[in-house]
This record gives sequence, C-alpha cells and structure tokens, in this order.
Amino acid sequence: NSFGAITVISDLDDTIKITDAGDHANAAWNGLFTEKVFTGMPEFLRGARAYTDSLHVVSAGPKLIKKRVLSLLKKHKISHDGVYLRNIPGKEGKLEFKVRTILEIMEKNPGEVLL
Repeated sequence: NSFGAITVISDLDDTIKITDAGDHANAAWNGLFTEKVFTGMPEFLRGARAYTDSLHVVSAGPKLIKKRVLSLLKKHKISHDGVYLRNIPGKEGKLEFKVRTILEIMEKNPGEVLL
C-alpha cells in the first residue's frame, strides 16, 4: 500500500460468522458448534488484504472459543493479524471490551483504520 498504513478491524459475530447474536440461545449454539459465514465475506476479506496492511478480528465471545475462531478463519482462508476475545467471567462488559480493544489496535497500528 503506497498511501500509508491501512488497518481493518472487523467484528466476528454477525459480521463474518453467522451467530444470531440477538438471540442468546442461538448465539451460544452457533458460536460453539457452527462454522456458518456470510456469503461473500471470506472472499471480501481475502480481497481486502491486497489493499490493507493488517486485519484484526474482535469478538466479545469468550477466550474459551479461540481455537474454534482460528479454525473458522483458517477454513475460509481469512488471514489476520490478531483475534481478540473477552475474558469471561470478567468485570468488563461487551461494549467496554470492544471499545478498549479497538482503541488498543488503533494505537498500535497508526494510519487509517477501517471498522
């Protein structure tokens, strides 16, 4: 990229992976046991890598599922520079975790950040 650093930060749940996060029972099941992704999203992210310097995936899901998330990304050939999951149980809520994590990624990757 000749214009400067471009970092893409993507949510996982209901952005890359179909989890139905609005329904807690379905979200838990889909988060643990399915590898459904939105049509075209893996291709989009692979194509974006030609124009970006890094891709970071953020989820408020528990660190307990990190191997499953990494497996999903590998299966769909989505290369990334980091996967960030939340400590559960913890005092930090979903929104606070995502905001803190995104700010940390932005600080470590100066340049243009696309969310």
